[in-house]
Amino acid sequence: MKISGQFTAQTGVRALLDLSASKLEQVSTLRDVAAKPDGSISALFTPATGFGRLPITIKIIQQGSDESGALLRVQGRLGPNLFDVELALAFTASGAGTDVNWEAQFMALGPAASVGQRVAGDIATRAINDVLVAAATIGAAH
Repeated sequence: MKISGQFTAQTGVRALLDLSASKLEQVSTLRDVAAKPDGSISALFTPATGFGRLPITIKIIQQGSDESGALLRVQGRLGPNLFDVELALAFTASGAGTDVNWEAQFMALGPAASVGQRVAGDIATRAINDVLVAAATIGAAH
């Protein structure tokens, strides 16, 4: 399922591209953030949903980045459920900082896939946007 969103970050592109594991630890929905030897980042992601906070173990893999954007892959697991997200970020400088437009191809496997495309899509859209906005805010503070 394709989902998307956009927001304006109060920082430049370089700060957005420079978000490290240590900075991501400051995102309230991410815990146990760790940089791995292969360059990926692992974390426990706990988004707020209508079902309460869900503890999802995630792995973030940066597939490429430059001044115009970044490509990320996020793999998640919650019990028997698997989540796979191909995330494309596009950056455009603006007077207030950087406009960030994102598109994601989201896939849920396991019992979560039966929740319904609309519900899963709404939860994923909100969760992805919330983490991106929080990470951009941290990037602006450093």
